[in-house]
Amino acid sequence: MLTKPPLLLDTDLVSAFAWVKRMDILESLYSGNMQIPQEVLTELARVPHLKAAVDSRSEKHIEVVSLNPIGQDGIEFAKLYTTGKYGSGESAVMAYVRYNGGTVSSNNIKDVLDYCKTHSLTLLSTRAIIFDAVTNGIITEPEAEGVWAGMIRKGRKLPVKTVAEVMHFYTSGEGSTFTDQRY
Repeated sequence: MLTKPPLLLDTDLVSAFAWVKRMDILESLYSGNMQIPQEVLTELARVPHLKAAVDSRSEKHIEVVSLNPIGQDGIEFAKLYTTGKYGSGESAVMAYVRYNGGTVSSNNIKDVLDYCKTHSLTLLSTRAIIFDAVTNGIITEPEAEGVWAGMIRKGRKLPVKTVAEVMHFYTSGEGSTFTDQRY
């Protein structure tokens, strides 16, 4: 679950749910506790129907936030983005959370995990969110399998092939020991 609200939505993570038309899962778990940086909306605008899916939810469930260009978060964003290692959405999410609090959401684990660990930032991935949705009764495991398979069909790079593997990972696998970085 979300231990350090709000959840800052990265492009890849929010796209995974928007592609399969299941933004309702995020809303059921985190409504009123989600934020999205303007930089992520700019990235989403490259695929108009994804941006429209997020925009239609923004008013009630997702708060749009901006970095302060001369503040610590804006300066950190510029540092991260100019390295070329991170996209603008990832850079914005990590910089915002570092200086304003919250939880990083991303599926680009190899890109963001070291930064999150270095700066003690909480991290959630789609895998953790699907696990939370099933264990909290938001969706059934068979329904989650359909969502997961749909994400994979839409080209989302997910760490395992099935929700059964997700459930095992967090109940008795390596993920059962995760605390702040749940990926």
